[in-house]
Amino acid sequence: MRLLFLTLFSLCLFADESYSIDVDGAQTFNQSLSELKHELSEKFNQAGLLAESDARDTEYEELLKEIRAKRAKIREMEETWRRTSVEETAQNDEPYAMWDVGETTLSQLVMEYGASDFLYVIPQELSGMKISLFSGIPLPHESWSEMIEMILAQNGVGVKRLNAFVKQLYILKLDPSAIEAVIAKEIDLQFFSSHTRLFFVFSPPAEQLKSVQSFFERFSDPKQALIQAIGSKIAIVSSRENVEKLLSLYHAVWEQGQGKIVRIVNMAKIQSQEAEKVLKTVFSDTTSKSRPTYYPSNADELATLVLPQGLVLIGEPGTVERAQKVLADLESQLEDPSEKIIYWYTCKHSNPEDIAQVLDQVYESLMSSGFEKKAEPTPPPLVTTPPPVPPQPGADGSGPFPYINPGSAFNPVLPATAPFVQPSLLEKDSKTSFGNFIVDSKTTSILMVVRREELPKIKTLLKKLDVPKKMVQLDVLLVEKKLNDNREIGFNLLQFGTNSSGKKETAVQYNAGEFGIDNATSFKNGLMSFIFSRPSGKFPAADVKFNFLLAQEDIRIKANPSVLAINQTPAQISIVEEISINNGAFPINTPTGTVVEKSFTRAQYGITINLTPTIHMPGFDEDGPSFISLETDLEFDTTKIISEEDRPPVTRRHIENEVRVADGETIILGGLRQEIQEDSREKIPFLGDLPGIGKLFGTTRSRDISTEMFIFITPRIIRDSVEDLRSIRQEEYRKRAGDIPEFLARIDEAKDLERRRLFGQSLKLLFDMNQNGR
Repeated sequence: MRLLFLTLFSLCLFADESYSIDVDGAQTFNQSLSELKHELSEKFNQAGLLAESDARDTEYEELLKEIRAKRAKIREMEETWRRTSVEETAQNDEPYAMWDVGETTLSQLVMEYGASDFLYVIPQELSGMKISLFSGIPLPHESWSEMIEMILAQNGVGVKRLNAFVKQLYILKLDPSAIEAVIAKEIDLQFFSSHTRLFFVFSPPAEQLKSVQSFFERFSDPKQALIQAIGSKIAIVSSRENVEKLLSLYHAVWEQGQGKIVRIVNMAKIQSQEAEKVLKTVFSDTTSKSRPTYYPSNADELATLVLPQGLVLIGEPGTVERAQKVLADLESQLEDPSEKIIYWYTCKHSNPEDIAQVLDQVYESLMSSGFEKKAEPTPPPLVTTPPPVPPQPGADGSGPFPYINPGSAFNPVLPATAPFVQPSLLEKDSKTSFGNFIVDSKTTSILMVVRREELPKIKTLLKKLDVPKKMVQLDVLLVEKKLNDNREIGFNLLQFGTNSSGKKETAVQYNAGEFGIDNATSFKNGLMSFIFSRPSGKFPAADVKFNFLLAQEDIRIKANPSVLAINQTPAQISIVEEISINNGAFPINTPTGTVVEKSFTRAQYGITINLTPTIHMPGFDEDGPSFISLETDLEFDTTKIISEEDRPPVTRRHIENEVRVADGETIILGGLRQEIQEDSREKIPFLGDLPGIGKLFGTTRSRDISTEMFIFITPRIIRDSVEDLRSIRQEEYRKRAGDIPEFLARIDEAKDLERRRLFGQSLKLLFDMNQNGR
């Protein structure tokens, strides 16, 4: 009978069936539970026997598995009985309730809404705790147990389960060990319900331990959570919901931090002990005095340590930086105004050397004392590289190159000679030091060592000096017109010579004949032979020469350079041609003797323009045009086309003046005109003066040279360096008259008219000269 009961009980147990809540069912459950507990007790006794007999570990493991199985069966039976009884009791109870009980105690609340599923053990200190509940919505019966635990937790009361039938109420702060799990990873929180009480181990950075603990205590409810530092970790005992809230706050506030840093601050004006007192006063937490006594004190956010070398600051980066700023501001208020500081300024629009020179003069005036002014260093002597010395030949005249002795020097004075530049590095002799101001030309910066009290004045002056400089567009038009008019006309019937054979012999000969021919029959004597010999029946031989030359050279030299210059900055335009000038024979001593060679010198001729503009703008409260003062230095050279052995004549015009003109107006600096007239006549004495036929025995030459030069300068102020330059460029693009077909047709027509005019002048000249001869 007993064996049959145990078999049926086992089948019911493994089938997870419910017990009937009656006398028979209770007896069956009690008997089954008693049997399991008896078997469990025997297993415990068997463990003692194994310990006495020094059994192997495998025997202990098998026994442990059996004990765990018996315990699981007991818990499963108890849970099945409790669940079955609760389900049958719930069928007779109300399915929902309003929970609108007003003021009540914990004991009454648990008795009415929680006692139906567990046996609640309520300590005496909690049974009389007052609580008020007001509700207007029905709460389902299945949510009653969860609602009770949540209400108790909000009031600092926890509920722990003792076994399958009993739960006990306790104060959370007095029993922190009542937990259901111990975890150290945040990801494991999702495996528990919201109101499950957990023991969470949090590992912050070691230097943030106290700060994080204070942070968790500040933002947690002391009735529901317990925060405790254990070594380098923090233990949080609370519900899963509260643990997640604290961790989310930590990630938002602390996760982006870099941890604590250590800085040492050297104090120059105050003692380190005094600085420490100031920092403690600034960073002290005055709110900790009003906190409850069971709050642990907040750790200092900034730690200080006094050393002989300075003050050590330990804390978060933001806190340490703020402490450094506090100390720096404190020392700045105690600084000596006469202390010198180093200030670096980068020029944006101006030459740093010009600004440094002005600042040096202003600073010397501000100081008004001799010790502030430093003597200017003497400039280093200019180092000139001597020309290379040719190697001297040996006794036998040998050497790497032929030896040439220049002999006596020949240095003709020329208008402009191209200098010989020895290949070497260019030495920039720009000044880089101006008293207390040092210029760094590579970065266009000024390094200044000045008094602290004078630095604001210098900064204000820099804002006014380092501004965009105004520019001037200078358009120069140079025109030179040179007209050469050469005329030559005449006849010459009686030419001194031997005969009319065309030989250019100037001696008088009486018996000049051709070689190999009879002199008696080949005489072709000239005029002089006829006069002296007078042979009958023959006329003297004579050359007839007719000269008619009309040449006109019309030369126009035009230059239209344009340059953009900054205010009060010289601008130079050079349009020159470098030619070789023959200096004549030049003796050169060589090892074989003296050799005469030609020598040449390179000379430059052309147009050189030097302009220095100065802008005069009207004041802010004045109306009127702007003016420009212009310093001009113009040099205009003209030469003729020459051969290699010729020496050209050079015509040079030089103008140097200073004018003041309105913006956009044109200045005429030239207008030079030169006229040269040369008349000459060659004739045979007596015959050339005969009326009528005198023209046949002479030649008349006439030469007129007319030179005229005009120089036009038009300055324009560039107010907007972008828009004004763009408009000037567009205007220059439109000046392309040579591309217009109508203009080219007019040029061809003008050339045709010029040829006709010259032909008419030649006929007029011929008849005019004949009339003058008469």
